[in-house]
Amino acid sequence: MPYKPERRKDRSDKQIKALKKQLEYVAREGGFKAAVLATADGELINDIESEHKSDALSDLANTIGKMIPNAREKAGLSPIKQIILADDSGNTMFFRFFEALEQPVVLIILTRNAINEIKLIERIVTGVQRILTHRG
Repeated sequence: MPYKPERRKDRSDKQIKALKKQLEYVAREGGFKAAVLATADGELINDIESEHKSDALSDLANTIGKMIPNAREKAGLSPIKQIILADDSGNTMFFRFFEALEQPVVLIILTRNAINEIKLIERIVTGVQRILTHRG
């Protein structure tokens, strides 16, 4: 990944603050309406300022996360890491499931610009994993 000086200037050694900065930075870049990081059980870890309710998005991710293993098994699919939902008004919600600190977590992104978001979501996942594995 190329060096990005504007990102490197605004860092924090505190994990919770670093997570918030990571979410805010990529949300600005992607024009996200909401960005939420939660445990697989639906507990809010961090989010960006948004008019959308982070707790409700976390709860929805929890519900979806509980449905995945059963549906995956019945369909004979390999592990599912991402679910994408869209509503009639053009909003798209990405639920990206991954491991951090040896526990399942979910990144929830709400956007209207769904085409280019998968690369940005993968950057957030990489950043979150990097922040949480750096125990400073």
